[in-house]
Amino acid sequence: MASLAKSCCAKKSVAFCRFQGKNTRRTAMTNKISQEELDKPEAWENAYQANEHPWDTNAPTPEFSRLVSEDQFATSGARVLVPGAGYGHDAIALAKLGYAVTAVEFAPTAAKKILESARIENIFVNVVRRNFFDLAKDGAFQESFDCILEYTFFCA
Repeated sequence: MASLAKSCCAKKSVAFCRFQGKNTRRTAMTNKISQEELDKPEAWENAYQANEHPWDTNAPTPEFSRLVSEDQFATSGARVLVPGAGYGHDAIALAKLGYAVTAVEFAPTAAKKILESARIENIFVNVVRRNFFDLAKDGAFQESFDCILEYTFFCA
């Protein structure tokens, strides 16, 4: 998958890129939450409030960090979407590097943490507190992006 990430996130116009890591979120969460509840913000909010989020590495995604360090990620200033952003480690790292970042997270505790981290770092991250799969339903969200940074979101 690194080759896909490298090819789509090289310094050029990027339509979509996807990183795939370990299935940590699904493994950790499905032991406690039914499949039906995974699409409900309350389930994720409860996990964040109970400090039960083993998928969180407390740092940016390792593959993302590697691509940035090797100068293989999209050009600085690109518009990047981070779905299921969690505590926003990737979103914050991107914003610090000069990317225009939109983080989508529907758990209030996690979304608040992204905003707090951005304030502390004196950077801007556009945080959208909604279900990612509902963004286009009502037509209110009509942004376009150069890249989507996805690591474990689609695994959940």
